[in-house]
Amino acid sequence: MSYINVAGKWKSLGNGVEMEIQQDGTKISSSFASPEFAHKLVGELNSTRGYFDYTVARKSVKTGCETVMTGRLRFWNETQLATDVEGTDGRCDLPADFKEHLIWSRS
Repeated sequence: MSYINVAGKWKSLGNGVEMEIQQDGTKISSSFASPEFAHKLVGELNSTRGYFDYTVARKSVKTGCETVMTGRLRFWNETQLATDVEGTDGRCDLPADFKEHLIWSRS
C-alpha cells in the first residue's frame, strides 16, 4: 500500500525553522528546535481527509514550560507542505484558540 510520503528535511518559509520528518507508513514524527523552543511532533495520516493530524509538544528553552498544540499537516507536492496549528492546551504563553499557518519547503 502506498502512502503520502512527507519524510525528509523541511524548512519553514515563515520563520526559518528546520525539521526532519521520519515516517513509518501512516505515522510521522519529528524533533526540531527554534532558538526559544524545542518541539516534538507526532502524527498520523487521516486517509479519508488526505492530511496528517498531529500534536506538537512545545517546550520553552528558558522556562521549561510545555504546551501541546494540535493541528494538521497537508502535503502539497514534492517540494512544499503546510502545517496548521488549530489550538493548544492553553498552557504557558499560548491561548487555547491559538492558530498558526506555516508553509514548508524541502531543504
